[in-house]
Amino acid sequence: MKKIILLAIMAVLFISCNSNVDLDVKDNYTFTTTYTINCYPNIIGYPRTTIIVTTKNGITENDAKLVAASLTNATSEKSGVFKFTSTWECIYILTKNYVDPGDRVVN
Repeated sequence: MKKIILLAIMAVLFISCNSNVDLDVKDNYTFTTTYTINCYPNIIGYPRTTIIVTTKNGITENDAKLVAASLTNATSEKSGVFKFTSTWECIYILTKNYVDPGDRVVN
């Protein structure tokens, strides 16, 4: 019985230690932030979209998640009969896996 308890404790410690090591690995991340402004009712020139690509070196995956979450937001504002909505959406990927899509056509 003591051996089974000892093996169970060792297994839990082994699994716990392995998951913590993965969170502390520092790597390079690329962030793609898409900023879109919509107008209701529709007027010429809207929606407007801007895509911003940045990189950050030597951070953990948890840090990358926090950065992406802080750059994701939505707001709205009314001006007369027009309602403007702004959205920021940020995603992240390991820089070594990032593929630049090249020239983008943004409406």
